[in-house]
Amino acid sequence: MPRRSAQCPPTPALPRRPPIRRRQALVTVLAVALGLLATVAALPVAALELADQRFEFHHEEATLQIPVAANRPIHRPDPAIERLVILVHGLNSNAVGYFATTRRAAVVARREDTTLIVAPQFIQQSRLGDQRAFLHWSVSPFWGSWRGINGAADPPEPVRVSAFDALDRLLEATTDPSRFPNLRHVVVAGHSAGGQMIARYAAANRFDRPGRKPASIELSYLVMAPSSCLYFDRHRPSTAAPGDQRRDRRGRDRSNGDGDSEHEPARFIVPDDPPESYNRYGYGLDDLHGYLRQTGAEVMREQFARRRVDYLVGALDNDNDGANLANGPAAMWQGRNRLERLQHYHAYLAFHFGPEIHRRHRLTIVPEAGHRSADLILSPAGLNLLFDAAIGSE
Repeated sequence: MPRRSAQCPPTPALPRRPPIRRRQALVTVLAVALGLLATVAALPVAALELADQRFEFHHEEATLQIPVAANRPIHRPDPAIERLVILVHGLNSNAVGYFATTRRAAVVARREDTTLIVAPQFIQQSRLGDQRAFLHWSVSPFWGSWRGINGAADPPEPVRVSAFDALDRLLEATTDPSRFPNLRHVVVAGHSAGGQMIARYAAANRFDRPGRKPASIELSYLVMAPSSCLYFDRHRPSTAAPGDQRRDRRGRDRSNGDGDSEHEPARFIVPDDPPESYNRYGYGLDDLHGYLRQTGAEVMREQFARRRVDYLVGALDNDNDGANLANGPAAMWQGRNRLERLQHYHAYLAFHFGPEIHRRHRLTIVPEAGHRSADLILSPAGLNLLFDAAIGSE
């Protein structure tokens, strides 16, 4: 590296100040720009489109409502209904859009006349604007937070209720044999953030139990393209490990020549130096709260193992920087993208519960599909899992 000269460089000439008129013009332009920024910042957030029906239920001493989109009144008896599909939206709370896609899928599958489709709307307070006259949550509701807000109260008041409580009550109402005496099949599905919700609800919920769920009904869960999954112990896939932890039991690097990990990890490891909270609830079972604590970790493990859960993800949902992809340390220990994380997770289920769990927990990768919900819902696999329709499949 060349040594710096000891000679001091010449003092640069001071820049000439622009003429007064030019300075005034610059000040004017700057003021206009700042004014535009202030105006943009002051603009209201676009109003969230609310679903047109309301589902009302009682929790403790509160009467609560959530918006729902449905293809018929959810409280009206209908003996024609044989199937119920409940589909939870993604992070943007667009229940109306998800409902429209699911209804279109029912028409393609020729099941719309005999299917009740319900898309509940679970909304975080920060996304509401002025529309608050119903149940919403002060934090993200997708992992079952109990920090609800009863917007119908005057003034709005906190209420300890989870989105999982609301789903339980919605299922109770829509599986009531007195309303739908011929209902036999129920699918509870979610995409993206909704997929995260259903993956955890499948483990924690207290509706899917003998004595509460009608015995005549077969209930399954469909988890589509979640950003993360729920692990049941402290193990994580070895190929998701950073640095020198990414090795198999013989000390060999499990990544290939270009740095990409294999799809299926050879084994699972307990991290040597895990990030703080990597096994906290959401990613693991530490620090359960509210609804989750009432169910309990051991019951969640047992319930999840015996319930039927299908996983659907696009073959092209492999963007390491995908929209709304969780990228914190705890999430990265599950893999780099949604496709890889679900592949790891499916292998983990066999590692943790035994290979027989794959008879009830099945992973399907949709060719040429990315992260769009329509690509999954309207795929042959989506039509089959949602509506038992074999359209387009061999």
